[in-house]
Amino acid sequence: MDLPLIKPTLFYLRQKYPSILGLLTGKMYRLQLVRVSACLALILGIMGFSFSPALAQEELVGFTSNGGPEGKGTLFSVKTNGSNYSIIKGFADWGKTPYGGLVKGDDGNFYGLTYEGGTYDFYGTIFRVTPKGEVTTLHHFNYGTDGAYPRGSLVKGPDGNFYGQTSAGGLNTYGTIFKITPTGTFSVIHNFSYNTGAKPNGTLALGIDGNFYGITYNGGTYSYGAIFKITPAGKYTVLRSLNSTTDGGNSYGSLTQGKDGALYGMTYSGGTYSQGTIFKISTNGTNFKVLRHLQGTDGAYPDRNSLMAAADGNLYGVIRGGGTNGVGVIYKLSTAGNFTIIKHLDYRADGGRPYGHLIQGPDGMLYGSTSQGGTFGYGTVFKMTTAGKLTVLYSLDNTKDGGSPTGALYRNTDGNLYGLASDGGKNFFGTIFKVTPTGTFSVLNSFNGATQGNTLSGNIVRAKDNAYYGTTYIGGTTNHGTIFKVCGGVTTVLHHFNKNTEGGWPLGGLVQGADGNLYGMTSEGGNYNGGTIYRITTNGSFKVLYHFNSAVDGSNPHGGLIQGKDGSFYGTARLGGPNRGGTIFKVTSAGAYKVLYSLSYSPDGRYPEGDLVQGPDGNLYGTASDGGTYAYGTIFKISTTGTNFKVLKHLNTLADGSAPLGGLTLGKDGNFYGTTSSGGSTAYDGAIFRITAAGDYKVLKRLSGPIDGETPKDNLVQASDGNFYGMTSKGGKNNAGTLFRITPAGSYSVVRHFNMATDGGTPFGSLIVQQPNPLVAKAQSITTVEDNAKAITLVGTGGSPLTYTIRSNPKNGTLSGTGANRTYTPKANFTGKDSFTFTVSVGCLVSAPATVTITVSPVNDAPVLATIGNKTVSKGATLTFTATATDPDAGQTKTFSLVGAPSGATIHATSGVFTWKPTVSGSFKFKVKVTDNGSPALSAEQAVTVTVTNPVNLVRINTGGEAVTTPLGNFAADGYFTGATSISTTTADIAGTTNDALYQDNRRATSNGGSFSYNIPVTNGTYQVKLHFAETFHPLPGLRKFNVTAEGATWLTNYDIVAAAGGTKTAVVVSKNVTVSDGVVNLNFVSVVDKACVSAIEILPTGTLIASEINNAANQTVVSNLYPNPAVNQITVSLNENTTTFSGVITDSQGNTVKTLNEPVTNNQVVLNVANLQPGLYQLQVPSETGLQTYRFIKK
Repeated sequence: MDLPLIKPTLFYLRQKYPSILGLLTGKMYRLQLVRVSACLALILGIMGFSFSPALAQEELVGFTSNGGPEGKGTLFSVKTNGSNYSIIKGFADWGKTPYGGLVKGDDGNFYGLTYEGGTYDFYGTIFRVTPKGEVTTLHHFNYGTDGAYPRGSLVKGPDGNFYGQTSAGGLNTYGTIFKITPTGTFSVIHNFSYNTGAKPNGTLALGIDGNFYGITYNGGTYSYGAIFKITPAGKYTVLRSLNSTTDGGNSYGSLTQGKDGALYGMTYSGGTYSQGTIFKISTNGTNFKVLRHLQGTDGAYPDRNSLMAAADGNLYGVIRGGGTNGVGVIYKLSTAGNFTIIKHLDYRADGGRPYGHLIQGPDGMLYGSTSQGGTFGYGTVFKMTTAGKLTVLYSLDNTKDGGSPTGALYRNTDGNLYGLASDGGKNFFGTIFKVTPTGTFSVLNSFNGATQGNTLSGNIVRAKDNAYYGTTYIGGTTNHGTIFKVCGGVTTVLHHFNKNTEGGWPLGGLVQGADGNLYGMTSEGGNYNGGTIYRITTNGSFKVLYHFNSAVDGSNPHGGLIQGKDGSFYGTARLGGPNRGGTIFKVTSAGAYKVLYSLSYSPDGRYPEGDLVQGPDGNLYGTASDGGTYAYGTIFKISTTGTNFKVLKHLNTLADGSAPLGGLTLGKDGNFYGTTSSGGSTAYDGAIFRITAAGDYKVLKRLSGPIDGETPKDNLVQASDGNFYGMTSKGGKNNAGTLFRITPAGSYSVVRHFNMATDGGTPFGSLIVQQPNPLVAKAQSITTVEDNAKAITLVGTGGSPLTYTIRSNPKNGTLSGTGANRTYTPKANFTGKDSFTFTVSVGCLVSAPATVTITVSPVNDAPVLATIGNKTVSKGATLTFTATATDPDAGQTKTFSLVGAPSGATIHATSGVFTWKPTVSGSFKFKVKVTDNGSPALSAEQAVTVTVTNPVNLVRINTGGEAVTTPLGNFAADGYFTGATSISTTTADIAGTTNDALYQDNRRATSNGGSFSYNIPVTNGTYQVKLHFAETFHPLPGLRKFNVTAEGATWLTNYDIVAAAGGTKTAVVVSKNVTVSDGVVNLNFVSVVDKACVSAIEILPTGTLIASEINNAANQTVVSNLYPNPAVNQITVSLNENTTTFSGVITDSQGNTVKTLNEPVTNNQVVLNVANLQPGLYQLQVPSETGLQTYRFIKK
């Protein structure tokens, strides 16, 4: 039959070929002609566009059911020669059931893992989510190559990339360790093998040495798991294989590095009571020790639990089971192994069964979640003091919030808590949520992202309005599938199926009836759970026409409907019917239903899955996927009244192919063409065949999976070139299926091998043929210069009026404007290539996307000086600092200089090192300048004020504490220290002194092996330096040792406070005379065992003043009080002397001047504005007759 598909308009076809059009009511007419011709009638007729399809390449449009950029299927178009493959619409699967938590990247976004879902048979995904909830899937796990089922969280490495592990899969099936960049570049750095540890379930721990540490569930020497170290480059080392009896085993958790440098963790089972253990181990694998053998009341069977190192030096953790109430506990653990339960969880009041670990906020509170219990039974988010007082911030409602959070929370810089729920939410597979510190809860997004549906099913339909209509098998608000519309590139969900009331999980696609409505079927559900027949208008008005009753009507239809010449619709039900082999039926647009024939296994074949097609003789032709003489399916025909049923062919698997899952296609030659999903050869990859109306059958192609593709599952379509086109659901070069061409004589070629990641794969539906789209978006290449916006006029052809739509935004700039008139603004200092894509549309017809490429040329930028800040130095001392600068332009040489500098001040032109030894006191202002070598040369300047103070002759500092008055004299608040330090505080009595307050605070190194120094300005000369110590933490000698140097000379070696003082919490003082020639007393404290510390420092002149004069001078303090302290916006300074002006400086914790003061005094008080200071610790430094006095305050 000579079908006039090459003609451009429906009007032309109706005028010239009325008799032929009257016959073409089968599937080919439905899929190929009406959509194409109606499209052209609208576009070409309305706009007068002249176009000759015969001279241009037709397009094929179809579905893939899986993969693609968004994870779960694509709607695509491609030329019949295989060129111009374009994704019209991607369908999302972000993954589901996240078991871990979120981690923040350097870009401010969060990154996480899902345990299931994604493209490759549900093995999980890696995703990125913005703080507003916008989700992007970065990677879909593929079991054999990547690993699968990740249970933990990602951890950010020192390189800014993310590292994680999977619990299964990979080359050895025992899991993997992987790395992924923020942009999604993925690599496996280790494949687990059983002998060295297998199936990790937790999160990697980043050690202070830059390596990662973890623990596996099983494997290793004793089969109960292993503790390991791995470098970022992938070098893997087993630190210890766990022996269940002595160590515990089968850990689901993660390791945590304590402040003592050791690694802490938990096992799920084993130990003395077989209920798990808590252990510690050094990073080199030595010093393994079980700190607690767990038993019921302690908490039992830690499941994906780990510890958290708190600011107080202790570790805190949760255990999912056990405790007094049987639903878990929260506990505290000292590094020495002291175990204390601080909370037995109550299921209803607190929530229970906590996974993951706690986090500590800047308020010192512990934050966490439970997976069960609370008001609704699906868990809680809580905060708790370290003493165990718990407050529930929010109880999760599974339906609206998601439920059962199993990972740790993440506290963002905005103060809010972010987390993942592993279950529930509007898509049933978990949520991403945010909780404010006061308990306000909001869902940012829901997994798996299938709000529009995914896993495309059946055939795509291009309707008379030029929109595409289709169905998804799953997804939507009830996860029972959707009906969607794509118009002008915009996707709208017309209907969300509810399986229980109207049917769900549609498989067969849609057909547009003569009335303009769309008709289709669901495969399950409805009143009798056998599926339904429905009608939907193009604006979404939905109605169920019929509910299948399996025994009477047949049930579970897999194919679609066709509209016959009589206006009724015809289809098949796969199961049921009186003979239990499925049925062939007729239904009117009003829902009047009639079974035409009930299939019986042996004589007829059974389980029809494809569409029917109406032949030129008016009969219906179709296939059965099973049964018949050889039990491999049949090809049949039947009249529209249900009479004259006849099997045309009983398929024999090797000779003919078997199990046809698609329907037949009526060719121009009057023959029928189709596919079988199996058989045809010993490879059982399927076949393509031709059969006449009389039953003459011929195999045209026996498929070979790796070369041709295999398992075709739906209809062929015939294009105007006379060739047939179809798809295989598997096989091909990428094992994702193929799109093929076959001539009526059987010449076969693959048009495209689907790529699962980029194209989508596993297509189940049929193609449609459409004439070339007359709309064209024109690509452009434009140029601009750095930091300059560029006006762009977008160009399109083929219709009017054109709507311009941006499809992908530039990555290194922004777009503004509307319609064709847009403005591109590059990011500051960006140079290089950037691009964006756009489409043009008229109504629902949309062009393929075009790319606008922008080249941004560089211009010279001025260098940028890093903040130097104001400085303070004592007269006669040397001030040095290093000026640093950056230049947005790579390769620039930067030269430093000074403008208006005081006499003797210098700066190195290349290194930026400033040096000055002032000889007079006062305030000195000058500028530091940096100049590049660009063309033209550009520079930047920064003003600096240096305050030169008179040297101090006497110094007393309460290190780690506030200013305090003692019989020895007044000790200033802490200052002049550098290095990574912390403060330890106790309220215990101190023996050997009446000055307890002097020893109850000390400054110490932050970490084991750490060091710090005091650099105190004084007049050059000889001084007696006194160091005050008291051990307030360790009870025995040998637990803290350190070295001290003064002015570069060794003073104390392996100093042990407890040994020197004769006991713990006992004061001891050591002294040494030093000579100062550079204006600064330099004291260095270096840890040997644990952390070096000091309680107070005195620097006393020798021989220049008698003791009484020293004490009298020291008692002449300028400031009597600072309040409020801590301060928010202002602080009041009360003075001991009458004066009209108050001078001084405020310095930060590093000694940098942040504010120079010259303030009026009223009633011996001055009010200082500190609102602009960042929160932290500050020193108020005031000159006096005895030198610089320092007073410490805190800015909230």
